[in-house]
Amino acid sequence: MGDEPDNSAKLVELPYRAEYAKTNRSTCKKCKQPIGQDALRISVREPSQFFDGMQDFWWDFSMKIFLRHHYKCFWTALKGGEINERSIRGFDWLKWEDQERIRASISEHDAATRPGSSNSGIGKDGVQMSMIKVEYAKTDRGKCHGCNLLVAKGVMKFGVKARFYHFECLFTPNGIYDGQPGQISGYNDLTKNDQEMLNDQIDQIVRVHQVEQDVAIATLIANGGTGTLLPTGQKRPAPVEKTEIDEKMDKLKIQTNLLWELRTGFKELFTKQQLNALREANFLDKPEAGGEDALLELLCDAALFGRSTRCPTCLTGQYMFSSTQQMYVCTGHLTEWTRCHESTRQPDRIPFGVPNEMGIAVPWLINEAPINKMKERLYIDHVGKVVSGAKAFRHLGARKSLCAEMESGHKSAASGKSFVKNGTTIDAEFTHAQVCHVVRDPDGSPYNAVLSSADLSSGRNSYYKLQLLKHDTKEKYYVFRSWGRIGTTQGGCVEDEFRSRHMAVDSFEIHFKDKSGNDWKDRKYFRKKAGFMNIVETDNSELVAETAVAPGSRSQLPRPIIDIMKMIFDVDNMKQALKEYDIDIEKMPLGKLSKSQITKAFVVLHELTELFNTANCEQKAKIIDASNRFYSIIPHNKLELLESLKRVQKKSVMLESLLEILEAYSMMNPKQQPEVVERDPVDTHYERLSCKMTVVDKDSDEYKRLVDYATKTHGQTHQQLKVEIIDILRLERSGEAERFRKDLGNRMLLWHGSGVPNYGGILSQGLRIAPPEAPVTGYMFGKGVYFADMFSKSANYCRAQTGEGLLLLADVALGKIHPEQNSVGHSAKTEPLFKSCAMTDMYKLSPYFSEADRQRVDPIPVLYSLPSYHDSPAASGPVENGCASSSGDHVKDLENAQMALIARLKQQGPSIEKLLQNLRIGPKVQPKASTTPKSEPKPAAAEEGKEKKSGKENKKEARKENKAKAVEAKGGNKPSAQPQKGASAKVDGATWIVKEEKPGAEIGQSLAANVDQGVSQFHAQHTGQLSLSMTPEDQPWVQILAKIAEQRGVLFVGAVRNNTATPKSTIAVAGKDTVTLGNGTYSIVGRISVWKALGALLGVSSFEATDAVHAAHTHQWLLKANQVLENTYFKETLMREASRFLSSRDSLGGHYAASIPDLVVFALISKLQNPPSNVELWRSRIKNIGV
Repeated sequence: MGDEPDNSAKLVELPYRAEYAKTNRSTCKKCKQPIGQDALRISVREPSQFFDGMQDFWWDFSMKIFLRHHYKCFWTALKGGEINERSIRGFDWLKWEDQERIRASISEHDAATRPGSSNSGIGKDGVQMSMIKVEYAKTDRGKCHGCNLLVAKGVMKFGVKARFYHFECLFTPNGIYDGQPGQISGYNDLTKNDQEMLNDQIDQIVRVHQVEQDVAIATLIANGGTGTLLPTGQKRPAPVEKTEIDEKMDKLKIQTNLLWELRTGFKELFTKQQLNALREANFLDKPEAGGEDALLELLCDAALFGRSTRCPTCLTGQYMFSSTQQMYVCTGHLTEWTRCHESTRQPDRIPFGVPNEMGIAVPWLINEAPINKMKERLYIDHVGKVVSGAKAFRHLGARKSLCAEMESGHKSAASGKSFVKNGTTIDAEFTHAQVCHVVRDPDGSPYNAVLSSADLSSGRNSYYKLQLLKHDTKEKYYVFRSWGRIGTTQGGCVEDEFRSRHMAVDSFEIHFKDKSGNDWKDRKYFRKKAGFMNIVETDNSELVAETAVAPGSRSQLPRPIIDIMKMIFDVDNMKQALKEYDIDIEKMPLGKLSKSQITKAFVVLHELTELFNTANCEQKAKIIDASNRFYSIIPHNKLELLESLKRVQKKSVMLESLLEILEAYSMMNPKQQPEVVERDPVDTHYERLSCKMTVVDKDSDEYKRLVDYATKTHGQTHQQLKVEIIDILRLERSGEAERFRKDLGNRMLLWHGSGVPNYGGILSQGLRIAPPEAPVTGYMFGKGVYFADMFSKSANYCRAQTGEGLLLLADVALGKIHPEQNSVGHSAKTEPLFKSCAMTDMYKLSPYFSEADRQRVDPIPVLYSLPSYHDSPAASGPVENGCASSSGDHVKDLENAQMALIARLKQQGPSIEKLLQNLRIGPKVQPKASTTPKSEPKPAAAEEGKEKKSGKENKKEARKENKAKAVEAKGGNKPSAQPQKGASAKVDGATWIVKEEKPGAEIGQSLAANVDQGVSQFHAQHTGQLSLSMTPEDQPWVQILAKIAEQRGVLFVGAVRNNTATPKSTIAVAGKDTVTLGNGTYSIVGRISVWKALGALLGVSSFEATDAVHAAHTHQWLLKANQVLENTYFKETLMREASRFLSSRDSLGGHYAASIPDLVVFALISKLQNPPSNVELWRSRIKNIGV
């Protein structure tokens, strides 16, 4: 494409636009007269009040006699504003004579606004001294109209017609001045020295001018000539030869005339249907906007120069000429989030074609039209750069607030409180907000959608809100729509009234499809589409309702606890914290952002950190794409390109704080019971924290020791930090004493600082490690929980806004410490021998334990449970604080139960290992062919449960039993009555069968006992000939396994093949309706167990039964993968969970570059038409094992 400019930066909007009026309905903004159809009009383009974009305000530019009084309207309004051809959008598509008229007007305007012109106050006949005013500049902020530089304070400045000049800018050698310096207004106020200087300088200019005149007259007389002497500086122009610019202008004239010849012919001789047929015959895409004019411009360009080829970058986009950018830009998309930024001045072209039937129907197209007459487009390059929009708007009466907003990209949103009813927010702009409520669908979900679109290239940052509402008492329905630019007052709204629910729902769904490209019924499986807006996932739980009880007015808690509760659960403080991060809380109310939305944003930031570690030509485009996705997920008032690790880390900290704030906010908003509505909110919030607080007596030795500890750990480099301890409280979180790992040793009292809004999440959930999706950059020692042994170090992280903050003092079991002198990005893989890092006064706890077992530390906001401080070996027991044992969240209760089971399982590891040893396989024995498997008696409970199953389930179970029996009969297996949790195991010497049970809701299925020893050691016991049957759904991941097997010496034959040269083992693959693996004497039935066995055989994963944490996580994940292939689980949901699983697995210290979950996910996403944006992460993982 040649040397092209970088167009990935923000697009510069042109401040003016010229076109021919499409109708006669527009009016001149200056004189308010109508503008006739097809009359030339020119506009000033301002940020619109009604949408996120630029709006045109028109002036008539027609030269018609009856509209001639419009001609000067635009230029009169422009006054001293700047303008040139390059700053007028659409200038290239005007007729040549109109282009020349505008050029002439621009030249006149420039001449009139330059110093020395009549409009500047200095006419061609000179300036009267009496018209000049002189004074000393009172400030240094004024500018000289001549040189546009500041006039220094105390310096003389000369004014002419309200414009001020330096002396040397006003009094020039070529100037003509009539009168004496004493006639200048303000002359007598000057100092004597300045008066003398002024007289001398002006007198010198007059004398020089007089000498020039005398010489000219003498020369004229000496030559015997007569006539009138022209004033100095106004010599008759000498004839000049044509320059290169003149020659180019002649060519531009030919180009413009040819384009207009084509445009006139297309418009007059063709119908719209014929124009589209001609476009389709030349494989040209329909313009996204612009209507008939855009279609005509596309056809004229392609017909004269030839149609452009497709974009080589995105492969699907089409080059179209942009008058704004003065080049051809691609109309395609790199991804669903980002447009292709490819551009060129001279794209590759193909001759424009004319269908035979169209040539016969319109002979002009063959005989007269200038088809393919020019090879390339000519450009106007000699007119300078685009003028500043602000400079133009300042002289045209534009709204100053919007002009400033366009430059800064930020402005406070409109005031007005949203109305909350039945837990949903109704926009304050809706006229019937107080008498209507949001309609809900049969599933209970509200007809409410928030869409957003962020594009850093164009500077667009838009929102679109859609609601379906019903009148409280009447059968009236309303579809309310509002739109605009996030964080500003730009935007509009409209409400449509309907008499039936059906019509209103249809209207709602049509608007949703029009803006998002998705059907409303499929919103749970929403997929961002190129050119459409993204849905902002919101939490549909009810918003916090205002209570009639003032917080703290009825509580019997001690005053310090009340004060802290009011600080933590202050909604205004939470909103202020979000505003500091530039989040638009007006368009996205606090509490409405969902946790899944924040997780998506973390994934985007993680992708950005990966991009920064690679250097390639596509990195810039990928960074823009990721930035667009991030801002579409988390709406911001102002957009900035996330082009550095520093910015990414800033956003990562923002998301972590947002998670903590949402945790606190969710505790303020449970389902309230009628009998507790009138309770003091402080008491309610205190109970939900499940954290007992005790105020430490200020006269006690404990209080004094803690104050002394804080004073003595105030660093010398933090002397600017002045701190006064207000209160100290002792905390005892429910159940934390039991989870605290005292056995790690090396216990210390350490400080931890955090913002006040974060403490709701900290006190209820504990100090947590950043989510697995969060990027690992920006941390001193990698992800973990950070502490300091210096009070002042942690106090700097409190971000106290009102002068008061909270600080934790925690009992931390550090274990073995690894000292570091510099920042090092540690992870669980690099920390196998130590539990924490230390650098001067910083400590970080490694994420060594699983997500379920990382039970953090004892948090104490400037308070501490003192046993270790007193060196007491006794541990504090469980706290009775009157809090409910259930959180009210069933998912959270289930997770807690799983964590407890896994913790107990780890403690009973030796017992379980001994139990599994009983399943050890002895020498292989080939069974006799006539051996008939015996049926194992079924427990009565199982029989009773089976009778209760539906007919469909009975048939499914019967099919499973028949398949199992067939496999048993084929292998001659002898059953054994040694049941195993989660699977039925039948063992007889070397011949045994594992039949997988249907996954259920039991917690035990996620335990390590579900992984039998035979499967976990499959690679050590089974080589030779194996047979694998698979379903069509399983083929993608089996193909991936076959590629890996080539490097492992395993040959795949049959339905799936590979090219292993010297195989150590062979797997024959056949397509069937079940998934099995066996060798004649050994069979495994069930997809999950087969996955485990093949993973162990190929060395891409380990499922040792003693590794309880790995086994539990892996098995739980594979259960969900199995549901995906049975079409009972959504693929995208699985991928998000797989991402969390794999990140957790990495933090646990996985020993393999990839695992079976990697392969399954890779296979699943390969079947999707629109794979997720993080598909590159999976591919990079797979490459590590050679796929």
